[in-house]
Amino acid sequence: MPVRSRTSQANRTLTEMPPDDHSLIPVKRTDLARRSELGNPILVKMTRDLLVKAQTQLATDEAVVRFKCPNLEASIRAELKKPDEPITRKDLASLVKFSANSKAITNLSGLEYATGLTKLCLEDNQITDISPLAEMTNLTELWLWHNQITDDQKHLLRQAIPTCRIRF
Repeated sequence: MPVRSRTSQANRTLTEMPPDDHSLIPVKRTDLARRSELGNPILVKMTRDLLVKAQTQLATDEAVVRFKCPNLEASIRAELKKPDEPITRKDLASLVKFSANSKAITNLSGLEYATGLTKLCLEDNQITDISPLAEMTNLTELWLWHNQITDDQKHLLRQAIPTCRIRF
């Protein structure tokens, strides 16, 4: 079997590597990929996975967010000043403060992509499920007075984001 030089191996692209079940698009190798390719098969796989993850992240930033509650969507559209255009995950991630008090919001689905939020006010709505808020670790202030939230959910949310000042 002919031996390939390390230089020729390092110049290959991802598309020339053995296909993986989650390969996306051809990407030029980085220095990390070149170094890891020269020896350790585990590092080769890890490098490929990192590159795929980066490509996936770029694609998901532009993914359109679907809301289950039209009142939440209307409030977010008003805040983003996007009356008709699709709302993307990137749009939601850009929100830092958001207030939608007394808007008859019933479902927070879609709001979990607002990962940049530090202050969120959702007082006087009909919210019963606050699980989409559990991953919002940047929240420092959260107002949820006058909603239908159970004590168990309140406890779980306090555990999920312990540094947030939550008002129920």
